[in-house]
Amino acid sequence: MEKKIYKIEPVFEQRIWGTQALRTKYHYETELENIAEVYNVCAMPGHLDNVVTGTGLHLSDFYKQNRELFGIQCEIMPVEVCMAHSDSYLSIQLHPDDAYALKTEGSRGRPEGWVILEGPEKNRMVIGHHAQTQAEFEQWTKEKNWDRLFRYIEMQPGQYIHVPAGSLHAFCQGAIAVAFSTNADITYRLYDFDRIDPKTGKERELHIQQVFDNIRIPDDTLNAFWPEKTKAEGCEITRFYDEKNVYTAGRIQVAEQGFFETEAFMFYVCVNGSGRINDCEIKAGETVFVPCRFGKIEICGNLDLMTITYRE
Repeated sequence: MEKKIYKIEPVFEQRIWGTQALRTKYHYETELENIAEVYNVCAMPGHLDNVVTGTGLHLSDFYKQNRELFGIQCEIMPVEVCMAHSDSYLSIQLHPDDAYALKTEGSRGRPEGWVILEGPEKNRMVIGHHAQTQAEFEQWTKEKNWDRLFRYIEMQPGQYIHVPAGSLHAFCQGAIAVAFSTNADITYRLYDFDRIDPKTGKERELHIQQVFDNIRIPDDTLNAFWPEKTKAEGCEITRFYDEKNVYTAGRIQVAEQGFFETEAFMFYVCVNGSGRINDCEIKAGETVFVPCRFGKIEICGNLDLMTITYRE
C-alpha cells in the first residue's frame, strides 16, 4: 500500500446516557438517536471497526494487509481513541488486565486514559475506592454502601488521568472527554445507578464477580494531573502517557504553521479547528493516519490534534 496520509471514518455508539453534544459540535451525520461515543480509532472486527477512506477496508483489515505502514509486531492493531459526552455518570466500572481478559474473553485488557476537552471548570468523577481489603470491598458492595466505597476526585479541562486495568472509575457528566486505550472493549459494571434501558425495560447487566476478580486493592491514590508541554517548530506538544505495549498518547496544537516528525506511525484526531496535514485537509471531528517513518509533516491552520501511537 502507498505510504501516504489516510483518513479514518468515525464509528458512532448510542447509549442510554448519550446526548446530542458530539453530533452538534462536530456536525456528525447518523441515524442514531444520540451519539454517546465516537470511536475515532478502533479496529475490532464485526463490532467497532473504522473504515479507512478510499481503501474499501476496515481498519482491522487495513492493519493486517499493510503491516509495513505500522512497523510493529502486534497481531492486531493495538490502540484506540474515542470521544464521549454524557448527561449523567457512566456506570461505575473497571476493565481487566491482559492476562484475565485473554483467559476469559479472548481479548486484550484495557488500561485507558482520559483528558477533558471541554465542560465545567471542575468535573467530579469516580476514581478508585476507599476499601483497604478484598473483604471490605466485597462487604460494602453487598451492602450497597456506595457513599463509603466510591472515591471521588475533581478534574479540570486539559488535565489527564491514566486509569490502570482493575481501577474502578465512572466518568463525569456534562463534559466532552477523549479516551486513549488499548484496542479492546471489555467492561465490567459494578453499579449503574439503577437505570432502566428503554430498549429492554430492564436494568443493564452488572458483572459483580468479575469486578471482585479484578479490583485493585488498595486504590485510593490516582489523581488527574497537568501534563508536560513543550514547544518545537511551531507546535505546542503535550505528552499525556507513554508505556511500552500499552499506548503513547499526546496532543499537538498549532496556531498557524508547525512541523512535526516521529519514526512511529501516528493517528491524529482533530478535536478543534481546521487546516491540513501536508496536503490532507482535516477539520474538527476527523482523524488521519500517518504511516511510520513518513518523515516530517507540515501542519497548517488552527488545529488541536490528539495523537496516539504504540511502541514495543
